Amino acid sequence: MTGNPHLAARLEKAGMKQAELADRLNTRLGALTGRPGKLTDRHVRNWLILQQDFAV
Repeated sequence: MTGNPHLAARLEKAGMKQAELADRLNTRLGALTGRPGKLTDRHVRNWLILQQDFAV
């Protein structure tokens, strides 16, 4: 498994912290579903570190 360099680059370019991305995603999830999202900076950190291989 490898990290997600594209997400890391986008966060850096935007000057955004992991917690800020989680907050923004939670806000967007709330707007879409009517229920607040429950993502944390740990989720974002895992996305940055782990990339699943979904090939079948």
